[in-house]
Amino acid sequence: MNNNDTTAVLSPIAEQAEETETSSQPASALSGQDGQPRTTDRASSGPEKTAPEKKRSGRLAENKRIKIFCGSSNRPLCEEICKFVGVPLGETRLQRFSDGEVQFQLLENVRGADVFLVQPTCYPVDQHLVELLIMMDALKRASAGRITVVMPYYGYARQDRKDRPRVAITSKLVADLLTTAGANRALLVDLHAAQIQGFFNIPVDHLFASPVLVSYFRELNLPDLTVVSPDAGGVERARFFAKKLEVPLAIVDKRRTDINVTEVMNVIGDVRGRTCLILDDIIDTAGTLVKTVDALLAEGAEKVYACATHPVLSGPAVERIATSRLEQLIVTNTIPLREEALRVPGPPQSYAVQAAIAALHARAPNYHDTDWPQIAGLYEVLLRISPSPVIELNHAAVVSMVDGPARALDLIDAVAARGGLKGYELLPAVRADLLRRLGRHDAARAEYLAATAATQLEPLRRLYARRLAELDQQKAE
Repeated sequence: MNNNDTTAVLSPIAEQAEETETSSQPASALSGQDGQPRTTDRASSGPEKTAPEKKRSGRLAENKRIKIFCGSSNRPLCEEICKFVGVPLGETRLQRFSDGEVQFQLLENVRGADVFLVQPTCYPVDQHLVELLIMMDALKRASAGRITVVMPYYGYARQDRKDRPRVAITSKLVADLLTTAGANRALLVDLHAAQIQGFFNIPVDHLFASPVLVSYFRELNLPDLTVVSPDAGGVERARFFAKKLEVPLAIVDKRRTDINVTEVMNVIGDVRGRTCLILDDIIDTAGTLVKTVDALLAEGAEKVYACATHPVLSGPAVERIATSRLEQLIVTNTIPLREEALRVPGPPQSYAVQAAIAALHARAPNYHDTDWPQIAGLYEVLLRISPSPVIELNHAAVVSMVDGPARALDLIDAVAARGGLKGYELLPAVRADLLRRLGRHDAARAEYLAATAATQLEPLRRLYARRLAELDQQKAE
């Protein structure tokens, strides 16, 4: 995810030079002839700053105040965050003694700064958690103005209540540790249970990956889709997803017999002949996921896809997923994929590319600010890893934003000629948009009418109706 708009940052050297210049002014410049402080009006201090100059000055002051640091658990994610917000990654030194103890040192001044510390507590969980606590202690002792701990993945979140006698509530314990270590605010992504926010005595910002995933699956346009919650605890999350995609919801009733061991009981809802999308927050050993896939297929589901925010993928997870009947698994980068997952040929790599494409689409403030050349490059990688007609169609649509609609139309017609897009209901709409941009209004009108007849979704019908009205108006003019 790239964003080339970076913002200038006032360096410590510039700060020192500015302070030296101020302190080296003669006393007569600061006081009147009688030694009393001298007041100076705006006119005598030089021309007033223009609006753009004021804006740049404010931005410099803002970025001088904000600093971002990261630990060792997911540095690529932190670098993407820094590039997006236009603030350089803070310099640190993190080392380990021979016995495994962590030594952390800040290599720049943070006094009074608003510091964001990015560290998901993924595998190895204990090591990354202790590392995070030590980094916060260093920031606190360096007089940071405010410390916001950014945890894309909150480890120990699944032990959030006493469901059996004599067990610990580790999610509360970790919240207390973070607060004691010096955190003033916490920013978390897709908590296992939203009420974990109540364990903190500091403000908590709870973010969700659903908008990015919804955007991806909306573009994928799977036929006869049903969103499935793998357990009762994820119903609220799945309901939101289903509502955004305007598709039905189903629930899988599961019974957990031991740690990391589940037994799927039955499916609540009609999935026969449907394409199912399993939605979960965490995939750990993938036992729940694989058994849910089997249960849905046993109930007559045509195909099963899955998506999750946190790809923990511990133990036999990668092997289970690779040998399952799952069509695709899409995850985010809150946790870096383990080496075992990256070594699996094809699918896991393609899912990471697809998630990156979805994130680029979702991150753009508007359609015209989207980084189309980069998305086109990602689609080319995706075509080499996991080619399919739908991916070719999406690639052609992106190419139209880079090389023009004529080139994209040639690519789409080549795919359609091979019969790869037979029955794909968005094909007429894509062709219509390209023809409209080429000025071929009559051909575009025919494609929009075909697209209207091919879809049952009322929002798409309204969109095509607006496009037809625009074509008629352009033709009349």
